[in-house]
Parts: sequence; C-alpha cells; structure tokens
Amino acid sequence: MCRAKLKPGSETAYPPRNRRARRGREAGDPAYGGKPVKVGIIGAGIAGLCCALALERYGIVPDVFDWSDHWDRGPFTACLLELFGRPVPDQLIDLRKRYGISLEPIHTLNRLVMFSPRNMDQVQGWLGYVFARGDHPRSIERQLAATLARTRIRFNTAADYRELSTVYDHVVVATGSTSFPLETGCWTDIFRAWVRGAVVEGNFEPTAWFSWFDKSYANNGYAYLGPFNNREASLALVVSDIEQSELEARWQMFLKKEKLDYPLKRSFIMEHIAGVCYPKAVGNVTFIGNAGGFMDSMLGFGVYNSIVSGVLAAEAIHEGSSFPVKVSFLRKRLRDAYLIRRCLNKFTNHDYDRLMGVLKLPPVNRLVYNSSLDIISLLSAVLERIDGSPQLFNKF
Repeated sequence: MCRAKLKPGSETAYPPRNRRARRGREAGDPAYGGKPVKVGIIGAGIAGLCCALALERYGIVPDVFDWSDHWDRGPFTACLLELFGRPVPDQLIDLRKRYGISLEPIHTLNRLVMFSPRNMDQVQGWLGYVFARGDHPRSIERQLAATLARTRIRFNTAADYRELSTVYDHVVVATGSTSFPLETGCWTDIFRAWVRGAVVEGNFEPTAWFSWFDKSYANNGYAYLGPFNNREASLALVVSDIEQSELEARWQMFLKKEKLDYPLKRSFIMEHIAGVCYPKAVGNVTFIGNAGGFMDSMLGFGVYNSIVSGVLAAEAIHEGSSFPVKVSFLRKRLRDAYLIRRCLNKFTNHDYDRLMGVLKLPPVNRLVYNSSLDIISLLSAVLERIDGSPQLFNKF
C-alpha cells in the first residue's frame, strides 16, 4: 500500500471548481485487463496540472500529490518571450491550438530594458506575455487547477515515486526538483543557482520588464523586475555557484549597486537548477517539467516546455507510446540554450557591456526583436562551430 505521508490536518484536497463539467469516460486499457488506468502525479505545478488536464480528456482521472500548501511559494512573475519561442510565432496560441491548454496572462510584454554594469539596451513593441506564478489569484497554477473537472489535488502530501510505482500503473514525477531523477541516476546538472525574490511596492509600468546582468553580485545569473500591476512587482536575483548562506549578502549588494529601495511586502528563496534528465522514463515512472530537464539553461525559461511535456506524457500514457520519443523535438531548443549558456558562463562584465552596445544598434535591434528570424538557432549554430558540439545532449 502507498505510504504517502500527510501533514496534520491535510486530509482535504483542492476541490474541482467545475463540478458540472462533463464527466470523462473511465479509460480501460487491454494491457490492464480493461480496468481503468491508475496514474499518480507527484507535483501540482505547471507540468503536473497540464498532465492531469490532458489525462482527463482521455477519461483517466489521476491522483495528484503535492507537498506544499496550495502553492505557498511566491508569488512571482514569469515571461513568455516571443524571441525564445521562434519559429513558433505565438506560443500562447500554439499551446491552445496544438495542446489544448488555454492560459490568461496578466498582461502583454511591450517594453524590455536590460542593464549591464556600464551600458543598457531597450526595445519596444509586442515582445510576449507576462504571467503570475505561485500564490497569486491569477497564477498559471490556479488557472489550471480551476479547469480540472474530476482530479483532486492532495496538498500537504509528501509522496515517493518508489512507493507509488507499486500501486499505480504509471507515476509521473513533476516536482520541479531534481531529487528524484538524481536518485535514479538520470540527472546531470548544467546550471545551479539560488533565487532571492520579493514582491515590492512602487509605481510600475505593467507591460515593461527590467533585467540586470552583473557578475559582481549574480555570477553567471541575473536579476529581473516584472510587474504584477502598476503598484506591485516581482523582484528577483538569480545567483549561480554559491551556497545558500551567501545569498542574502548578494541580494543586499544587488539592491545597493542598482539603487533599488522599494518597500518589500513578501520574500522567498528557492533553488534554481537546470540540467539534462536521461532517460526520461524508468519503468513505469516518467519525469516531466523541470524534473525532466525541460527548463532551458540559458535564462531559465520553462513554462512552454513544462506544459508541452505534461500534455505529451498524458498522451503517451493513453496511447501506450514512448514519452521520450514524443518529446524528442524539444531537444534542439534545449541544446541551443545550453550552447548559449556555455558561452555566457565565460562572459565578463566588459563582455556584457559590449553585448548591450551591439544590441542597441538599430539594425541589430530590429533583426533580433522585430523579425521572425530564429536568432537562438542561428547563434547556437555559430557557437557550436566555435566551441564544438556538446556531448551532453547526445542522449536525450
């Protein structure tokens, strides 16, 4: 019997809001004697919830376990940049039409401002979307959970994939953490950092996004400010290659150097790890989202890939097909991000200054931000010729 552990008083699960939704048929699989397929999902983040939504469409009602208390991390903002989605012209439309996932951003992204220690670049126009994450009333997680018809989310429940794998036909690991894939020997780190974030108060332009690149406080990471609205914003610092005990000093250095004195409302700390997970399925256990290595290692974007991995994991379960084969098309984009990350790790602050100077040139600016050219693929191809092909992604 599964021994998933409950925190005291946690027996109630997150209830489906749409109780009148059409009930999906109970799926029967000949491989399981025609009985309904039992699926356990560990993690109620983006990937896990999208997997649950897709399974419901196939008449499979999974059990979802999450150790946290109703997305108690955050809240924070995340962006879906058009530049990093190419050749897909609009990732939000693509997710709706191709994968059946409809999301509502808190606003569009119309201005991007990037700072290096001695330079800056900014661009205007339609650049993508901004979403709320975590404990926010309009977060992606809450939007997805509200769409579930029959699936229950068991919050405050610490589930173990090894125990679940003995009582479920399929176990999907969507924890956002590398601990389980590390245990199975499937994980290789690419980028490891700590994030210090806070909700700050001030006067903000809701459709603007600000980023800082400075080795003195971020090492190979960066910082950003993304507004929720004109009164509140998410301010976060991502610092690579440090111990957690060093994070607060770097945070104070960042605030002082960039002259940021916003009142802080709520703070959070979390670990940020990008890497490669291979294989992505072991026995009846499948790794998706960040746990499956679907977060890019360049700037840590993971929303689109997490959603896709969740939907395709459900599709593979329904069909009895290979999940690794289904997601193999994502390999190139993750590999491209790694090539750029490998280059950025060699940057100095002077290199960041020069990069901003190049990006602010009108012809370059238009080519990068106001065209359909797949800049990421072109840049990665150049970097591969210079530094060689990364062996890390030969097995995906």
